[in-house]
Amino acid sequence: MVIHGGAGTILRQNMTPEMEKAYIDTLTIALRTGYQILLRGGSSLDAVEATIKVLEDCPLFNAGKGAVFTANGVNELDASIMDGKTLNAGAVAAVEHIKNPISLARLVMEKSPHVMMVGTGAEEFAKTQGVKLVPPYYFWTERRWRAYEREKAREDSGKTGAAPGVEKKFGTVGAVALDAKGNPIAGRVVLPLVQGTAAFAAGDHAGALAHFEPVEHEMHRIGGSHAQWELFEETMVACYLELARYDDALRLVRRRLARRASPRDQQWLARASARGAA
Repeated sequence: MVIHGGAGTILRQNMTPEMEKAYIDTLTIALRTGYQILLRGGSSLDAVEATIKVLEDCPLFNAGKGAVFTANGVNELDASIMDGKTLNAGAVAAVEHIKNPISLARLVMEKSPHVMMVGTGAEEFAKTQGVKLVPPYYFWTERRWRAYEREKAREDSGKTGAAPGVEKKFGTVGAVALDAKGNPIAGRVVLPLVQGTAAFAAGDHAGALAHFEPVEHEMHRIGGSHAQWELFEETMVACYLELARYDDALRLVRRRLARRASPRDQQWLARASARGAA
């Protein structure tokens, strides 16, 4: 089982030893929660859901109780979950009254014919499944509210971009588990990327690109963490090469080379150029 507490970087000068310990302690509790389920022979689906719920209930993470505020000063929550064996998936977005969005995402996957539900529609579905809604103030935390007020003040003063030393990218949490039956499950990561990665792992390169290509422009615009972006691009290049789409492979490789050169990119460039010319 593998988990993470969100994309981006928290600089050490912005974190006290007490805060660092709190992050590590909660991540440890979350990981052990899921791992204990796996040790008892439980499913990876149960393990991932239980792990993510621990992080959603903790105000330290950008998920559930600790979610950042939108530009309108409200907490809108998203979650997704996917079964890597069946490729079934469920997701919710922009919900404002769901304590554990990961559990609702699972219900969407298991109890509805849909893949994703948004906003009030998702919350109406939650009611039909017996999910108890919570008031919006449940998600309010002083830390996130102060960050919102600082950002709002900067925007109102006409300033753009992040303040010095302030991280503006707030990735959510994630977990992946493999149970004793070999069933892989991923939770709370961007749905097209989950589906595309699952298709790629299954050897379906065309299927992977069908999920990746519609979100490539948005991924390029928002960036995300360096590791996420690198993996996304590398997987797309591999798919293009396997499908003999050499012009598309060259486009991505040249964009990567413009940022920095690596031996792998140089190899890809030579391969795509040679095959394209042929």
